[in-house]
Amino acid sequence: MTGPSLVMLIRHGEKPPPSGEAPLGVTADGTKDKHSLTVRGWTRAGALIGFFATAHDGVEPPTKIYAAMADTGGPHGRRASETVTPLAEAANIPLDLSIAVGNEADLATAILADEGVVLVSWEHHNIPVIVRALGVADFSLTWPDDRFDLVWICRQTPGGWNFSQIGQHLLGSDKEP
Repeated sequence: MTGPSLVMLIRHGEKPPPSGEAPLGVTADGTKDKHSLTVRGWTRAGALIGFFATAHDGVEPPTKIYAAMADTGGPHGRRASETVTPLAEAANIPLDLSIAVGNEADLATAILADEGVVLVSWEHHNIPVIVRALGVADFSLTWPDDRFDLVWICRQTPGGWNFSQIGQHLLGSDKEP
């Protein structure tokens, strides 16, 4: 087999509501920014360091991390990269921000050229597109709009890709998948 042994996909952390009301988005330095994570999202981003530090429940420490290219003027903002930047820095793994939302086929091609364990932080509507582009057979799930606490796991086997999902269980209101 060539390519990665495992691809894990997560949605960016919690974001501000479209109404512009609280909770507000803030940058890493605390500046108000509607395209950034909320404080809860930043809390999740920090908790992901420990979550991905050891193997458990089908999760393994990543050797490569992708996040959607920041779209600071558009709807996707910088939340995907903010979500995994603390992990990338703590694990000393370069963060690949070279592919934008809407280019999921390019992302899948890049992932399939990698070796090891890949983590992807992305916009939730497009995560199923990535899974299908990887070649997971008969994949028809959609990412729930209200969930920031899931990990979709695609493990490569000699017979093809196996799919599973788990909950992160990092914050008080995280649920079962």
